[in-house]
Amino acid sequence: MEEHILLIAFGKKYIDILIENHNLIPNNYKLVVYTNDVDTLKNTLNNADVREYKRNLFRYFDKVSLTYKLSVEKKKPILYIDVGRLKEVPNKVWKMNLNNIKDIHYLGHWGNIESANDLVNHESEYFENGYWDNILSFFSSEVDLKLIPIILERIFILPYNNKMKNFIKHFELIRPLFEHTSLTKHNVYDGIGNGEGLAIGYSILKSNNSLVHIAESENIKKDLI
Repeated sequence: MEEHILLIAFGKKYIDILIENHNLIPNNYKLVVYTNDVDTLKNTLNNADVREYKRNLFRYFDKVSLTYKLSVEKKKPILYIDVGRLKEVPNKVWKMNLNNIKDIHYLGHWGNIESANDLVNHESEYFENGYWDNILSFFSSEVDLKLIPIILERIFILPYNNKMKNFIKHFELIRPLFEHTSLTKHNVYDGIGNGEGLAIGYSILKSNNSLVHIAESENIKKDLI
């Protein structure tokens, strides 16, 4: 059965990276790409489904939202990979039997930051002190911060099932909070709404979805590549 991977190539830097590295994607995947330069990628990626990314600035939450929408469209689980990470994809990701995926799959956390509680008073070169305070305050009014996993957003798989409707509902409800924070507090990111891995973790908890680390997944193809 055909398996689907979604990529977003926004801006010349990432379009060039995709053109250089698209051959790293195994042939058994149907590639869907969102980009702000449809003509260039259509002329280069002959077999890809190239779609227009219609926003003027990249929004990090769209990585998850577009992956979810594609899963609904295809009625199948979808693999998402950051274009800039195509050279770093562990071989086990390519061995996954996507069509059998029933849970959200992830590859890791933000370094040593595994839960939302680890962001309390956290200092980083990537954002100003107190960057997460308003988000954590909202989250802590509803759930224990220690229960919210932080998901590394570079590679993930979203399943296709009814519980994902509840997941995306919670995810989109907190989008304005993250996007407003990114526009009003200092951070090093070019797009809007960074921290989507924290939002994924919160939405998983709120929607009672299950989470599986790719390294521990048993959904592996019989014929390993």
